[in-house]
Amino acid sequence: MKALLSKVRECIKSSLAVPTEALIRKLNPMLQGWANYYQHAAAKRTFSKVDNQVYLALWHWAERRHPEKSAKWRRRKYFTVANSDGRFAVRFRKANGMDATLKVYQTVSTRIHRYLKVRGNANPYDPVDAEYFQTRRCFAGRIR
Repeated sequence: MKALLSKVRECIKSSLAVPTEALIRKLNPMLQGWANYYQHAAAKRTFSKVDNQVYLALWHWAERRHPEKSAKWRRRKYFTVANSDGRFAVRFRKANGMDATLKVYQTVSTRIHRYLKVRGNANPYDPVDAEYFQTRRCFAGRIR
């Protein structure tokens, strides 16, 4: 978590002059990749902490970018964009002319996947255990 947060903070600090859309496009793959890697662990509390720290880093980015604007103005410009649910977001126009909203990925929205342990004495090639492996989610479609 510390390595991810230091990488995210460094990315944000080095992006003071880049457009908001470019910053979000740099952050989202980092956050989503890290969250997908740890989705098999019980990490909801950790994901929540990461989201909080990213929010604070982006808030400080907005303060550095607009030092003379009020907090209310910064919140309205970056955190209450249409359909953003209070997340850091930006509106942009797609190539086809349609308006869209780009939001920072929330790691809390990553679904936690639990895996069932395989019985120690089960053999996937034994016809006696074929039904057991067919009912397992991760082997569905592999055993005939």
